[in-house]
Amino acid sequence: MKAALDIKAMANPAFGSLIVREIVKGHMEQDGKPLSIAVTFVSVPLVFSPKYLGDVFSNSNKSTGFVNWIGRHPEIIPGFPVRVKALKTYVISSLNFGLRHQIFSLNNASLASFKKGLKKEPRWPASDDRGELLRSANKLGFWINNVSSLSTIYASLGVKP
Repeated sequence: MKAALDIKAMANPAFGSLIVREIVKGHMEQDGKPLSIAVTFVSVPLVFSPKYLGDVFSNSNKSTGFVNWIGRHPEIIPGFPVRVKALKTYVISSLNFGLRHQIFSLNNASLASFKKGLKKEPRWPASDDRGELLRSANKLGFWINNVSSLSTIYASLGVKP
């Protein structure tokens, strides 16, 4: 990623809300089940994994699965709880922006996706870093739907709820 895009994307809750929306869309794709809001606090930092770890989402597809993916990329775990804490305010701002602008909805601590607040669907080519992040977010949401519990997700990442 280009450094300028990293700074703008990380500081922009509007873009963060699109990341959350893609996680929710991926999660709902299989059975329409909404996503627990608690998952966003670990999933957004995963999408924004530092590039020094490599492209952790490449060479994977929707059938890879969350636990299998974590097993393939143990380099994600060291320092991950620190990244979760560092991005907490950003995730909250992104959630607030998305809810305020009706990019997704909140009901019983679960998020559902809809594009009511979007005038048009955001699209970036595969070669664009923003498009890559959104595709990774969607894939991650899909994988998370197949994990049996929130505690399994948190434990797999070395994070305490």
